[in-house]
Amino acid sequence: VMSKEAVCVILDVGRSMGKESGGETRLDLAKKAVQMLVQTKLLFGKKSDEMAMVLFGTAVTENKLNEEHPDHYKHVQQVHVFAKPDLDVLETVSAVEVEDAEGDVLDALFVGLEMIVSRVKHLKFTKRIFLITDAGGPIRDDAHIQMLIDEMNIQEVK
Repeated sequence: VMSKEAVCVILDVGRSMGKESGGETRLDLAKKAVQMLVQTKLLFGKKSDEMAMVLFGTAVTENKLNEEHPDHYKHVQQVHVFAKPDLDVLETVSAVEVEDAEGDVLDALFVGLEMIVSRVKHLKFTKRIFLITDAGGPIRDDAHIQMLIDEMNIQEVK
């Protein structure tokens, strides 16, 4: 039984997440979901569980894949590297706001996947990505979808 879990939360903060329904933006609702996930980990998670967080649709670009391929993986920002979930993660989520940019969901997923693979390597972790998006941004290259699916299957990321 794999008891340790590596969870990467990928949160869309792009323009379309600012749309309102019932007095709350899509991002407000998304933040509540992420906060519940983090709180659950804080209260009931195992000591060995780790969490990372990636934002996309950010004005800033800050991720390892973009450093290696400067023309790609733009508007994706790693805000937390893998570590035991703590109150800092909750504070980060609270402070997140909609940005006037758009990011590609596939770019964000590749960044999250790379973070998981380079953190976990051959260690016995359950690997999961939580993607929270309204799918309102562009997907520039759907040829990469199958590549992403294949890689997630190889790496056993759920």
